[in-house]
Amino acid sequence: MRSSAISKPAFEELSPDLRWKLAAKAERQDWLITGVCSLITGAMLLPVAVPQLNRLADGAIAIALGTAQTMDLITGTVSPDYNDPVQKGENVAGYVVTSGYGWRDTTNLPAGASEDHKGVDLATPIGEPLHAVGEPGTKVKVECWTDNGGGGLVAEIAPESMPGMRFQALHLSECKTGVWSAGDAIAFTGDTGIGAPHLDWRQRDKATGQHQHPQKGYLLWALTGRKPRSPSSEQLADSIKEDEGLRLNAYLDPVGVPTIGWGTTVYPDGRKVQLGDTITERQAEEYLQHDINAAQKSVTETIQKPLNQNELDALTSFEYNTGAIQDSTLADKLNAGDKKGAAAELDRWVHGTVGNQKVVLPGLVKRREREKTLFLED
Repeated sequence: MRSSAISKPAFEELSPDLRWKLAAKAERQDWLITGVCSLITGAMLLPVAVPQLNRLADGAIAIALGTAQTMDLITGTVSPDYNDPVQKGENVAGYVVTSGYGWRDTTNLPAGASEDHKGVDLATPIGEPLHAVGEPGTKVKVECWTDNGGGGLVAEIAPESMPGMRFQALHLSECKTGVWSAGDAIAFTGDTGIGAPHLDWRQRDKATGQHQHPQKGYLLWALTGRKPRSPSSEQLADSIKEDEGLRLNAYLDPVGVPTIGWGTTVYPDGRKVQLGDTITERQAEEYLQHDINAAQKSVTETIQKPLNQNELDALTSFEYNTGAIQDSTLADKLNAGDKKGAAAELDRWVHGTVGNQKVVLPGLVKRREREKTLFLED
């Protein structure tokens, strides 16, 4: 396994971050709700005549209510990477983020564009479908309207499964008002309003109406029509555990790299594993989850094409084991649209070193076959 340290998710906006944090760690929901309620109770003991405190209490109550209503519907589905706010220069579902959230340099902005950006811009072409964000089997209300101030054709998206949240998509070429099933194509990107073809995606808190820094999970959901699932799902983690095997004392892997736990070679703090290191099984679990997240992050940053869940899981397993996807022919072929050619590249990564000789390892052959089958699933 190869790994590199990644930065912790940013928690700039309480409302969405709390929801996603609860979703990723459902077992903590009782503790978190109790904590929020305690904060609300404390706030109510302060002088309610102060307008700022009243607004703070109202916002906290709205957050608690929205969280409670949404929690059971989205538990355990999103990895820390999806919790991150979208940043300029990133790639989401194959499209580059050309403009970030908040204040921005006006030097190259089109005439009339806002300096204080309320969303994030993606370099989408005309006609890219946008999907109704919501839990499978639920309904999503969509209202279409025209923003004469420069936003062009706008879709207002209200998922019934996320009652505390609202989304907006601007500059559309087509929009479908109505009540739709989650996952339905409800709009298409375009070039209406100010600027060249692109998508301006926004996220708001329903209770306060305030804009929030858009998060990757929701945006990816809208672009693919599929609910993002954690790469550290039980199935993927169990598969990696089976492939790697647990070692609580550091050892040399088949290519001579000091390794520990379930294939960890670099600790979350950036230190390389050294022979002589020992860890507990609990630490091994923590390192496993960190390394899975790091592997998935590397995959999503390298592959420029939208990936379905089985493709993402297969490549995450491959990257976890090899750390080689960034400079691989596999990535080149997949980015060029050659999925079968990319799958064939997996067969090449089956060698290890035994007695100073490079040999085919049966365990790696088995692992690559499983990854290849998963990758090619429809």
